[in-house]
Amino acid sequence: NKDSKNFIILKKPAEIKKVILCSGKVYFDLLAAREKIKRDDVILFRIEQLYPFPVKSLVKELKPYANNAKFYWCQEEPKNMGAWFSVRDYIQWTLETIKAKNNNISYIGRNPDASPATGYAKRHMVEQEEIIKKVFDNILSDEGGRFYNCDIKYKAIKLENNFKFKIPDNADVLLNN
Repeated sequence: NKDSKNFIILKKPAEIKKVILCSGKVYFDLLAAREKIKRDDVILFRIEQLYPFPVKSLVKELKPYANNAKFYWCQEEPKNMGAWFSVRDYIQWTLETIKAKNNNISYIGRNPDASPATGYAKRHMVEQEEIIKKVFDNILSDEGGRFYNCDIKYKAIKLENNFKFKIPDNADVLLNN
């Protein structure tokens, strides 16, 4: 199923298996991969403002997935860099607040490293592909798992703390205080 913007239509919240939280460019890689392999049971949340962290918005957005989904933070930076250590506790608090059945936030990304980048484009692409494969349970595209050149436009909704508008069903959401 696709909507008028050529995005797959995601399953209902009770049928979503994975909630992926991320920030920055990795969102676009994940979105392109999800669209290409037509995974309708993984929802992506792109958090752009990490401080102050949008906990009120996150509570509201994650609550529909509390009973069935597993929750992950995904980043392309090594684990000891990027936002993981600053967002982990906020997300964990959110999962406890919504009484999520699977209430542990897990990490998907590169292993800790002394350098923020590999220094080699080919190695970076291989590592990026591994991240994407972990998110989507090692399901590869028809082209052998290369997702980088997909021409996918994203839809994002800015969430305000006052919640005075309705979020469309099955929308990927840009969280921003």
